[in-house]
Formats: sequence, structure tokens, C-alpha cells
Amino acid sequence: MDYSTSAVRQDGDGDGTWAPVDVQVGSDPVASGELAGMLPVTGGVEPLWVNPGGATGAGLPLVVLGAPEERVRMFSASVPPSGASAAVVDDGGRRVTYSFGEGVDLVVSINEAGTTAIPVVRVASQQALTYLAEDILGGSPDLALDFPLEAAVGMQVRAASSGEGFEVVGSDGEIAWESGPPLMWDSAGPTNWDEVGLDSTVSVREAGLGADSSEGADASVADVRLENPLAGDSVAIMDVAVQATSVGGTVTVTPDAEMLADPDVAMPLLLDPKIGAPDPAGWAMVQTYPAWTDTPSWNFSGSEGVGLCDPAAHTECTQRNLQRLLWRFSGLRQGSDGVWLGSLKGSEILRAEFAVSGTHSFDCNPRSVEMYGVSTYLTSSTVWSDVDWGAWLGRWTGTHRDGCAGRTTRAEFNVTGQVRAAANSGLSWISLAMRAAEEGSMNWWKRYNGSSGTLSILFDRPPLPPTADQTEIVPEAGGEPIDCPDTWDGRRQVRDSTPQLRARGGSEPDGTTQVTIRFRVESQDTLEPIWWSDWSEPSAASTWRAATVPGKVGLQSGKTYRWRVQVASTDPVSGHIERTSFLDSPLCFFTVDTSKPAPPKVTSSNYPEGRVAGGVGTPISVVFSANGSADVAHYWYSLNSQTYSERRTPSSLGGAVPAFSIPITRAGLNYIAVYSEDDAHLVSDPTIYEFYVGFAFTTAHWHMNDTGWVDGAAAGSAVNGESTSTAGGLTAAGGVTWTDGASPQGLWPPDPNGQIPDRVADGAWLFNPDPGTQDDIAVSQRPVVNGTESFTVSAFLRADDTSETGAAVTQVPDASETVDGDYRSSFHLGVSTSQACPTDADPGNEGSVAPCWAFWSVRDNKPNSINVASRTPVEAVPGQWTHVVGVYNAAEKSLQAWACPMFAFPAQRPEAGGVGRFEDDSEEPWNPWNVAGRLRLGSGMKNGSTVWPFHGAVDEVRVAAGHIYDEDTLQLICEGASVP
Repeated sequence: MDYSTSAVRQDGDGDGTWAPVDVQVGSDPVASGELAGMLPVTGGVEPLWVNPGGATGAGLPLVVLGAPEERVRMFSASVPPSGASAAVVDDGGRRVTYSFGEGVDLVVSINEAGTTAIPVVRVASQQALTYLAEDILGGSPDLALDFPLEAAVGMQVRAASSGEGFEVVGSDGEIAWESGPPLMWDSAGPTNWDEVGLDSTVSVREAGLGADSSEGADASVADVRLENPLAGDSVAIMDVAVQATSVGGTVTVTPDAEMLADPDVAMPLLLDPKIGAPDPAGWAMVQTYPAWTDTPSWNFSGSEGVGLCDPAAHTECTQRNLQRLLWRFSGLRQGSDGVWLGSLKGSEILRAEFAVSGTHSFDCNPRSVEMYGVSTYLTSSTVWSDVDWGAWLGRWTGTHRDGCAGRTTRAEFNVTGQVRAAANSGLSWISLAMRAAEEGSMNWWKRYNGSSGTLSILFDRPPLPPTADQTEIVPEAGGEPIDCPDTWDGRRQVRDSTPQLRARGGSEPDGTTQVTIRFRVESQDTLEPIWWSDWSEPSAASTWRAATVPGKVGLQSGKTYRWRVQVASTDPVSGHIERTSFLDSPLCFFTVDTSKPAPPKVTSSNYPEGRVAGGVGTPISVVFSANGSADVAHYWYSLNSQTYSERRTPSSLGGAVPAFSIPITRAGLNYIAVYSEDDAHLVSDPTIYEFYVGFAFTTAHWHMNDTGWVDGAAAGSAVNGESTSTAGGLTAAGGVTWTDGASPQGLWPPDPNGQIPDRVADGAWLFNPDPGTQDDIAVSQRPVVNGTESFTVSAFLRADDTSETGAAVTQVPDASETVDGDYRSSFHLGVSTSQACPTDADPGNEGSVAPCWAFWSVRDNKPNSINVASRTPVEAVPGQWTHVVGVYNAAEKSLQAWACPMFAFPAQRPEAGGVGRFEDDSEEPWNPWNVAGRLRLGSGMKNGSTVWPFHGAVDEVRVAAGHIYDEDTLQLICEGASVP
């Protein structure tokens, strides 16, 4: 990339385009607003306005500088423009003169860049000096000049930190405007430097302005002198006092008394308190003549000399004086938002060149000037003794004299070393110094235009290597690319011995689109390179490039490899090529795997392969293992299908999946189909694991139709009608009595069509018929339900009193399952009076819902454990027989209730309650329990005492392992068309 900067700012209109400024003072005043009446300055870098002079300028500032947020108004209180003639614009529109008569003028010049206003009081003679002191300044003995300043809100006027001049700083502490040392100078210097030297017949040039002219040399020199002193002029620094005010401050400059009193001072005399924006670049002339050596000459207009000015060699030299020229370039940055010089490495600087326009040489002989690096940060206060000379950078030999054969305008120097040193030091500025190669003779005298100095830096930064997420690998022909981890543990498995590698450059910091990359594959065993790709075609850094590893490279299955990327970019300006190192690239690991894994091994602890076990609702506990394949990454499986829609992942490659459960929803033959997938995405042949699920079976069934029962008689026992059951019969206690069963015909089983012979009288047991009673219970001889497995409990229930919750069927633990002696029933089938019942409003109890049939269970056998419930929308109507079913699903760890009124007309469909889940958001864990206790009818238990007594009749109690009912079967039972 090429970055050039000039000693003069060149973005005149602020549009980011480099173009020479063209400063002009307008003739038409601003029509309205806060700047009304002021003359605008156009074509410069900074917004500027000047006073129109005369009566029109009364009350207006002398100059206004800057945008509103950093605007400064400078008034001339001692020499007000309103007391002079109207402004006269001259010098191509850059200079305004206010004439006070008698040889006193106030002249405001705008510098070439349009960044600085230079007010100068010009005194033509001693008589004019007297007129200034007595008539204009009212008898001021010291000729002190006051310049009040008004600054924008937040800005502060203060004395310059250098001790010479003043500055205006913003709220951020940065200098917005500065004056530099205020100077006064006379006109003792020569009037035409272009005639200095041999062969005075050459054409005359305007002093330092670089344009041929046959006349007006004196006037041109005088014009330049209005902005800064020329070589040979007597110069002094004026005293400055700054008095802060509420709106800014007042700057008072006082001329040097000794110079004012010097009878030999060469008129005209000029007084200069300028103000302008700090410039990132600047130039200066420093000199050795004792009277001038401590006087700065910063950003002088036109040209200044370099070398020895010797009165013995030419009369234009009034004193023997050695001069050197300085340049400072600061804020070195590519464009307005590009890279700073201090952010570059010295090695990234390809070449740096300084060039400046020469306007005159002593003679036609080609003689040399030399360039040096300077470690001093040059400022407007820099003088001869401040300069810390550094390395010699080179020399230029030639002549700038008009009319000479081989005349050259520009002197050019290679300053690469100085720029590289600045970059390596993190600096974004450089200072340069020029001197004559021979300073003992005026033959080496030359003059240069300070503002024409330019610095051009050619640099090229290397492209950045890709990051890990900017690399990819295609694992198989025609496959989609996947990211390529930069760690061994994360290495990719590829199913192809000719994989495609993909990458893109990390970025190209200089923005070139001429970026190419190449790949290198290395063996992980030897760490040696085994293949390099060709360089890709050039394109933007963000473009993905790909290269396929040829088959002849011989990548082997089971072997691990790694690859890297090298990036190169070509600078479009210089053609210079910068490359990253392969070692800068992240490593990308991959293992070639063209062998599929073995079929996985399946084992189960509760459903052995090929054997009958368990039942519906009891999940299978299963383990998948790799069967010797060390690279298995996943197991894909499905139950009773070969869709392989579910996935399990081992904790490490080739590992087994720990035992997990799969719900069982059907009896008989079941199978699990599973295959392995390795980390190269190769899959095994499937394994089919077959097992048999036992059908649901009844574990107990009490019809309550025992021979000889009599309505109202005490109930002693009921026979278990399930011949294979181990639960035994029911034994009644308390005041349990016999009553009529659920069948409307009084006989069992129901026979609406009169086709069943040998029916028996249908009986039932009545519990706690009177309100407030609770002692009637019945208990099975042995345990019935295994609480850790799925089960179903059903009964025909008739609630005679529904004012309180009643548990018709439950199961209680034995001593081995109690906690702190707490005998607590587990599940409960019966009436719920909870307001969570999904039933209609209870007409007899305003604001409440009607009681419902429900199935509920406590979470644990600990005291005060909470309940999980399923409540049906079927209302518990007193005196109405209802078939109520409760189901516990061990696979889903849930329970659900069903209910339908019996023998209703028209028939009613059974309705289910919501599913109650034990693994919900409760903080209390689910702990399946109660496998040793006995069935209990009539009430539940808590803390060893009766709870939830059921007031009503119980008939056809049935308990089964697994799920034995569906909705249609339940309806048939409720209709009397079937029996449990």
C-alpha cells in the first residue's frame, strides 16, 4: 500500500479526496445569522471568516475560526478594523489589509492551507511607529496590543505549555487552536534571493514562490514577509500575557522594547500574534547567527535557504549565518481510518521517500544537500539548539537554479530507515533535517519551499493465517464440509482416502484481493510433510479455496494426519509478495477411516434375549456396547421398528452406553433394532435384539358374591376368585355388612338378554354407612401390588356420602416399609372432594365443584409426603354405582384414573382424569414403594391411623399386573355387556 502526505493539508473541501486547497477571501459578507457581516474564507481546510473593515466591521471579530462546537472569535481591541478603511483583498484572495493611514496597516493573511489566520501590524517608518503609539494606541509607551478571544462552551484559553504564545483547548484537553511564538521582525533581509549567486543574467523568480516573473520581486518579497520573517531579517519574540475571562480570554502581546528602540531597525516593522489549527505536519528554518539563533521560524511561507549565507560571497547576506531546514510529519495514518505508522512493524515498510521543491541554487554546478533523521518532535518553538540530530539518511545532488542545464525542481531522499525506526518504536511521526553537504562555502547555498515537502511510505503487511473456524474438511466424496478442529482430541474421522481440504485466508489487512493459499499435509506419526498443494488462484481473503489430496499420496485407513495452510498476498502497488509461514496456521487433525464398525452388542438385565419377562408398563433396561470397535461415536436404535430414530452417545469413543430404560407398551414379541456409527460416520450392520413381554394378568379378584350372603348380615370374608392369585381372601373388620351388588337384576353376571345360566346372587360389602364412622375395613391375606411395576386396580363403587374424601381401595405397608413407625397407605381409589376436580359446580355447596372419582398416590412413605393425583370429570353421585379404574404406569412414572356410571341409559363413555406424573417440578423425588403390604378396603392410613374413610358399597374388586383395560372394554363393563 502507498501512503503519501504533504506538509500542507490537501483535503480542502473535507470530502476525503486529496486535492490542492485554493484559499479565497470572499467579497460578499454573510447575510444573516451569528456570522452576519463577516467575509467568508473558502477553499481552505478550516472554516474561517474575516472582518469587512470600516464602519461595517464595527463590533465584529477580526477573525472567526472553526465549526460551532470549537469556534473561536478573535477581536482586535487595540487596533480595531472599524477604525480603518474597508478591507482590501489582495495576493490572490488570501490577504486582507485594513489601512489606518500614516503608514500603519493591519494585515490578516490566511495561510496556504486555510488553517491559520495571521494578523500583522505593519509599521512603514519611524513616523508611523510614533503615530501607532500616540494616535492609535493613545500614548501607549510599550505598544501593547490586546486581542480578546471568545471561545465555544467548554473551551479554555490559556498560555501555551511551551511558554511562548497561547492555545485554546477543548473539553477533552486536546489543543484546538494555537498561536506559536508571537514574533516581530524588520525588513533587513535581501529583497531577491534569486539573484544570489553566479550568473546574474538568469531570469528573476519570485522569492520562494516558484513562478517566473520579470518584475515585482520587491513586492513579492514584501508579501511573503507579511506572514513570516525572511532570512536576514532581525527577529524578536514578543511577550504574551493571557487573562482568562468568562467567555474565553484576552491575549496581550508586547513588542520587544530593545528592538523598538534600535535606530538601525529596518522598516517596515511587523508585529505578528497569529492563531490557527495545529497541523499534523510542519516545517522550520533554524540558523546560527547569535541574534537569530533562538528565534523560531515555523511553517514559514515561501522558501528559505539551507547552507552558509556569507556576506563575503554576496551582498544579500547581511550576516554570516548558517541555515538548516526541518520537517515534521505527525499523525501518520493511511487515510482517515486506516493503519497508523506506529501500528506497523519496521519490516513491513518497503520504502519511504521524502521530496521537496527547490527554488534556487547558488550556481549551476550540481552540489549536494544531505538528509538526516531527527529524534526531536519538532514544534513551533523549535530553534537551532533544540534539534537532536540522528542518522544520516542520504544525499541529493543537483541544481535548482533557473536557466541551468540539468536543472531539477524536486530533491528526493530515501528515508526508509527513519520511518522503519519510528514504526518499530510504535511512533506515528517522524522528523527530518536538511543541511548543505558543505557548510563552509556559499557555493552549496540552496533554497527550498517548506510547504512542498511530501513523505511517501510504501508498506505491505502480511496476510493473516486462517483461524481454526476458517478451515473445513469434506469427509467423503460429495459430502458437506464440516469444521476441522485444531486439537488431537477433536480430530475428524473421514471416510475417504482423498479428502477435500478447505480454507480461507484469515484477512488481508491492506485490503488487497490478490490473496492465494496452499495446503500442506503432514503425517501425525512422523510429523513430516507428505504433500503440498499448488497455490490457489488469487482472490479476496474471505473466499473459500479447496484442494483434494490425490490418491497417489496414499493416505491409509486408521492413520491420523494433520494439515496446515500458507497464505500469500501480492501488493497491487509494488507487486511485493508477503507470505505467512505454515507454522502460523492452526493444525487441522483428521483420521482416515474406511472400515465400518462391528454390529453393536445389546444386553438387558430384566428382559433376557429370547425369553419371556416383565409386562406392559415395565420398561426394558438396556445396555449398548461397541463389540470391539474402538471408534464408535453413536448408537442409533428404535423399538419394534427399523426406523433408527433415537440416538445414544457414549461418553468416549468406543464406549458403552450405560443402562437406560425404554418404555414397553405391548405384550408378546418385542425387538430393539440398533446400529453403531463411528466418528467417520460409517455405520455398522444392525443388531436385532428380540425379547418377549409377559401379558397382563390378574393378581386378585373379589366378586363379593360368596355363597350364603344375606343383606345386612355381618361380612366375615370374601373368596379370591382368581385361582392363580397368591393374595388370598379378604377379611372384614369393624362393622362391614353385606348389601346388594351393582347388578340391577340382583344376579351376577349381568344378563340383559337372559342367556346366562346358573347366575348367582350379586352381593357387595358396605363400609361405614353412618356419617362419622371409619372403622369398617377389609384386608387381603397377603400382598397384592408391586409398587415398583405397572399395575391396574378397579372396582364397582357406590358412594353413599360424598361430603368428604373416601378411599375405597388402597394398600398399606407392613412393618418393613414404615418410616419411624408410620403406617401409611400408598395408592388410593375412591372419592375426591378436592377443588381440583374437573367437575361442574356443586349446587348444594356454592363456590365449590362437585366431588369426583379419582386415583391418587403419595410420592414416598415418609411422613407428610405429598400426593400425585388423577381426577376424572365423572361426578361422584351418592347412591350411583360407578366403575372406577386406576392405572400406574411404571415406564412413564405416572398414574391415571378412569370412571363411568354403570348401567346408565343412555350409556356413557368412560372418562379419564388428567395424567398425574411423579417426575414433575416438585422438589420431592418419586420413590416407588409398598411392595410388601396388603390390600385394604374402606379407608386409607396415615401415621398409623385411619384416614379418608369411604362411606358406601364396594363390589367386583380386581387387581392386575400391567394394563388390562382399554376405553372400549370399560364401556362394555359399565353397560353390563361384559364383566371385569
